[in-house]
Amino acid sequence: MLSPDKMPDPWLFDGHFLLAELARVRELILRIPLHLDTFGPTNTALSAVSELEDRLRLSSGASQRGSAQLSAAAGGFWIEIAY
Repeated sequence: MLSPDKMPDPWLFDGHFLLAELARVRELILRIPLHLDTFGPTNTALSAVSELEDRLRLSSGASQRGSAQLSAAAGGFWIEIAY
C-alpha cells in the first residue's frame, strides 16, 4: 500500500487511463440497440466521447510539458482537473 506522500495529487488524472476509459465507454454505447428512439441520444453520446478524446489529445502536449516529472515517473501524461 502506498503512503499518502507517495500518491499522486488527487487533482491529476492519468491521461492514458482516461483515454482508455473513454474508449470503453464508446464500446458500451455502441452496444445499445439502435431504434428510432435511441439513435439521437446514442449519436449525441458518441459525439461527446469523441470530442472529449480530441480535447484530451490536444491538451496532452501542454500536460506533458507542465508535469514532466510526474509523466516520467508514471510513464504517461497527466491531466489536471480544475473545478
